[in-house]
Amino acid sequence: MMQLLLDLMFAPPPLVDGDLRYVMLGGRVLSYRLRRAARRTIALTVDRNGLTASAPQWVSVSQVEAFIRAKSRWVIAKMEDQARRARPPFEWRVGAKLPLLGRPVSLALDPGAPVTRLAGEHLEIALAQTATVTAMRTAVLAFLKGHAGGVFRERVALVAARASRTPPPIRVSNARAQWGSCQPDGRVFLSWRLVHLDLPLVDYVVAHEIAHLEEMNHSPRFWRTVERIYPDWRAARRELREREHALPEL
Repeated sequence: MMQLLLDLMFAPPPLVDGDLRYVMLGGRVLSYRLRRAARRTIALTVDRNGLTASAPQWVSVSQVEAFIRAKSRWVIAKMEDQARRARPPFEWRVGAKLPLLGRPVSLALDPGAPVTRLAGEHLEIALAQTATVTAMRTAVLAFLKGHAGGVFRERVALVAARASRTPPPIRVSNARAQWGSCQPDGRVFLSWRLVHLDLPLVDYVVAHEIAHLEEMNHSPRFWRTVERIYPDWRAARRELREREHALPEL
């Protein structure tokens, strides 16, 4: 069975021309805009607003989506490239700041530290002062992924309790093009990159995925389930869309 993936990274803004639709693509539920145009063939474009399909009037929606699926590798590669280019590059150096749960922490090297650890407003990396950029990056990413796992388990338990559900099993993913996913067998995947964001935004993504345990779609009933679990979901979704492109590309 295919995964149902959270379509937040590439949700196009309301002013983009075309009808907003959803398609299953490589295990992902992705949004796209269908634009009818005076042309003879189907054309796909991917930009900062996401995926747009331009098609003649006589081509059916099912034909358009079959074409999108046939080009799935190209579409996914282009969307992930857009996500990377939309984010500012990160400068790996002592004193550089990166967001952790919504607040900046400064990188520091501490050869005496037993492990890389958070100490107030500093992330103390257990490396010598002569450490290479590659070594710094490897150590920081390992810390962020481990820290994310602990945070996610805590937030999933809290949000699941609001939904009167047993916490589902979770996995920390390396996904770049989506924040989370829910499989039909009940497993929830969350991108470690969520650990950059404030806890209320983490909770919104978790609520979205837990709602998929009841409704494996994006129907009105699904959004009512999200609202029951996380009443202020609209504001959280807006904030997430505003902030996601400002996160560093590590």
